[in-house]
Amino acid sequence: MDARRKEKKKVQKMNIFDVEKMAKDVLRNHGSHKPQFLIEDKDKKIIVVLAIFRNQKEKAAMRAAIKKMIQNYGSERYWFIRESWFSKISKDDNKPFIMPRMDLNRSEALIVSEYQKDGTQITRMTEFKRDGDKIIFGKTKKLQEFKDLWNAFVDEEDTLKLMNDFSKKQTDRFFENLTKEAMKRFGNDLKNAVENNDREKFIVIMRNIHEFREKEKERIDKTTLEDVEEEDENNSN
Repeated sequence: MDARRKEKKKVQKMNIFDVEKMAKDVLRNHGSHKPQFLIEDKDKKIIVVLAIFRNQKEKAAMRAAIKKMIQNYGSERYWFIRESWFSKISKDDNKPFIMPRMDLNRSEALIVSEYQKDGTQITRMTEFKRDGDKIIFGKTKKLQEFKDLWNAFVDEEDTLKLMNDFSKKQTDRFFENLTKEAMKRFGNDLKNAVENNDREKFIVIMRNIHEFREKEKERIDKTTLEDVEEEDENNSN
């Protein structure tokens, strides 16, 4: 009886840090960590669910399955472990939003998320590098206000809106900066050409603006991979 009580108490104390430690051990010892859900049922027992999906359609089906499982098990929280690509983005980055799987400068990370019944999501990310068969972990950080589609406690459309707003904000910032730079370079000449009704000069300036845009596109393309869904989606985004 005492042993059972101790075991139950131990399970009740399980948190995202325990899950993260176990996930790191798996990645360190096996060189990879396949996508995996840990669902805590109403009796505080843990159900392990291997996540199998190769594309967006199968990902949606997996999310629906998780939503049904947490309802059937009376779960109030669960965790999702996966490897993922990520891109380092700063406010000074002069490029539109690019999915991490398409970023030539992408990095690898181990991501652990905890989803709670009240809709709260806690996500911790640990960057890592590979040195032959050895995994070298970097710093772990909490992703503030990070939302993803795997929170089955919340409405999928609300999460999609948050994700789309994020990508739209970054893309809008890029085009705003691009427009400012173009006007800085060609604005005065363009204004003079219009005011003086100089059609030939106007055409030359528009051609220069077009070349400027194409150079920017070429610059971005050099750091962007082809957008092809990978068979192993845990390395996608």
